[in-house]
Amino acid sequence: MAAGAVFLFILDRFLRFCQSRPSVDIISAACRPCGTTELILSKPANLRYNALSFVFLQVRELSWLQWHPFSVSSSPLDGCYHIVVSANTNSQDAVSLYGLGSQWENKPPNWNGVDPCSDSWVGISCNNSRIVSMDLSYNKELTGQIPSSIGSLSKLENLILVGCSFSGEIPQEIGSLKQLVFLSLNSNKFTGRIPQTIGNLAKLYWLDLADNMLTGEIPMSDGKNSGLDTLIHTKHLYVQYL
Repeated sequence: MAAGAVFLFILDRFLRFCQSRPSVDIISAACRPCGTTELILSKPANLRYNALSFVFLQVRELSWLQWHPFSVSSSPLDGCYHIVVSANTNSQDAVSLYGLGSQWENKPPNWNGVDPCSDSWVGISCNNSRIVSMDLSYNKELTGQIPSSIGSLSKLENLILVGCSFSGEIPQEIGSLKQLVFLSLNSNKFTGRIPQTIGNLAKLYWLDLADNMLTGEIPMSDGKNSGLDTLIHTKHLYVQYL
């Protein structure tokens, strides 16, 4: 299983490398008031597309590995020398969400789109291009683990995954979501200990981890690290152990 996943990853990177050899120039860039990033690019001579197409751009000055999704917002008839593309979702948030989806089985069908905000992915809410809420509750067929990439959704305020079939340990990176207000992971199959880093979530109002298979003790402050006892603004705190 692991060897197959590594092979597919290498194959994907090889194909993207071959497809990315042609380069384009950024003629202009703008951030619209709604939060959309708009780029005007030079158009390769052999590019074929329509107004509903998507393109992935690699900015090598930023990273040789990351690809950023954009939707084509200009008509093929607009001109021979340029193409206008736009993205409603912050690229870091989009990449993080792709990382989550790659770990999950039976995710919502429209999670195969490219731009989570503009494509209105099921369970995802956005504000000014940033993902602020994820609610996929009561989907028993939804399985997998929460990967560490969850910690990159830095503007996330609500993470609600009640009544699904997630398993594995709750990642320590949950504690990086400093804007989190609601964290509801109850009624799943999570195992292991409660991450001590949850004590870093100073804005947390609602915490529910009940009806899982968690073990260990409730993490408390130890002089160096925060614990659940520091969540002074949390009005609903419900945890349960085997």
